[in-house]
Amino acid sequence: GSHHRTPFLWDKERLAPYVTYVDKEGGEHWLFDGFIFLEFQDTNRPDAELYAFETGHLRDKGESAGKAQWQELIDYYFTDGNGVEALEEAVKEAAARLGKAPQKRKVIMVLPDPVIHRHYIDTTSSTTYWGALDGRQLDFNRNEDRIAACKWYVDMVVEKFAQHDFRNIQLAGIYWFPEHGGFISTYMKQVAEYIHSKNLDYRWIPYYGAFGHADWKKYGFDYAYYQPNYCFSTTIPRQRLYDACAEALSADMGLEV
Repeated sequence: GSHHRTPFLWDKERLAPYVTYVDKEGGEHWLFDGFIFLEFQDTNRPDAELYAFETGHLRDKGESAGKAQWQELIDYYFTDGNGVEALEEAVKEAAARLGKAPQKRKVIMVLPDPVIHRHYIDTTSSTTYWGALDGRQLDFNRNEDRIAACKWYVDMVVEKFAQHDFRNIQLAGIYWFPEHGGFISTYMKQVAEYIHSKNLDYRWIPYYGAFGHADWKKYGFDYAYYQPNYCFSTTIPRQRLYDACAEALSADMGLEV
């Protein structure tokens, strides 16, 4: 969803290699059955602005994404021939060759972080930058307003899906972007309850050693996957993989590979 991505769009041809694969004998088979649509920033924009969808990205260079950018992200995923619609077409074409998939392919949609301050690192910057709902400017210094923004986004995603007659994919859940517990216990359970009221599940992928990772069930998540973060540096010992697996098992989590 960021303008710095090359190519910018995900059409059906780009998605096809993740929908099915061809083995050494030339036989085609179904591959992944779930897809997360996510983005953490938007840079290289035509208007030269920089926006972050999560606390911590772009540092002091950009602004926290507001309502307009949240809407742009949703619109991007539902652009004709891109994203969600492209996945539907890729699965449809594969089904014409292989027969109907064992189940509909699941779509998990990211939920942006309602960052408290316009510039997350500057605690003196505005907390009323995001935009308005029902004629009132939201103030992200209030948990109630951060929850309201999350609910609005979930409603928009559900509404967008309902506008299409998808036969091969389904909206299955929402993905919470920040990879650490931090402050989420203060309001995340209420967001989770709202997501569940829409018959969707809630997913999370905390990084290695992230605060609160073992408490994922308390936050209201249905699925959580632990990151080993082994691949980021050649100085990280192989033991990290074993430790991450052990911790994931201990915390009843899945594992990101």
